Amino acid sequence: MSQEETEKLMDELKAWADAEYGRRADVARMLGVPRQRVTNWISGHGTPTLEQGLRLQAFLKKQRRRSRA
Repeated sequence: MSQEETEKLMDELKAWADAEYGRRADVARMLGVPRQRVTNWISGHGTPTLEQGLRLQAFLKKQRRRSRA
């Protein structure tokens, strides 16, 4: 993933996670990482691996479709 794609993904993740309490923990469980790591990614301290980034993209795409229904 390019830096630009990663930044866009983190912006989308932040918007989704901040919309409801507990969502960062949900993402962390789904990825098998500590919740603090998700918070760090969102705040710009580190980035997910390629595999984690791709899983996040798929997850957020699914959430977008779910919210439209």
